[in-house]
Order: sequence, then C-alpha cells, then structure tokens
Amino acid sequence: MADATRLQETMREQEERLENKIILKLDVCLMEITTSIRQAIKALVDRRILETLHRTSESANDASWHSLNSRGAHNSNSTYSCGTRLARINFPHFVSDRDPFF
Repeated sequence: MADATRLQETMREQEERLENKIILKLDVCLMEITTSIRQAIKALVDRRILETLHRTSESANDASWHSLNSRGAHNSNSTYSCGTRLARINFPHFVSDRDPFF
C-alpha cells in the first residue's frame, strides 16, 4: 500500500513537471507566433498605406494638371480652378413670420 501511494506521488510530481514544461513551451511558441503575425500585419498595413499615398498623390497630380489645362477655358479672374455655375437659392420657408427662430 505504501508503495502504491509513493508511486502515485511520484507520478503526480512527474505530471506536474511535464505540465509546467509543456506550458512554458506553449508560451514560447505562442509568443513567437504572435510576434510573426504582428510583423506580417504591420508589413501589410505599411504597404497598404504606401499604396494609398501613391494613388492619392497620383490623383492629386492628375487633378492639378487638369485644372492647369482647363483654366484657359474659364474666367481667368476666378480664384477657382474650374468654372462654377451661379444660382439663386431661395428659401421662402425660412423668411416666414411664423418661424419662431427668425
């Protein structure tokens, strides 16, 4: 009986040591995987930002080139890069005497 109890205790101790080793190894593996995933995500985000900046700068350059070429066709005294259409906007419901805010 005493031998069986000692055997169970040694088995429990070995299980605990093995469990601790497994937990440590899993922690190390998890940290390595997490680090590699973070690096991959950072690389993808950086690449996406650079692509977006490149596209934005290209469209800005295209727009400025277009506005430079189209300025001659519009009023040269205008401060806007493209011609605007003037329109009269009338809001009769705001002028009403019944409106409590006016």
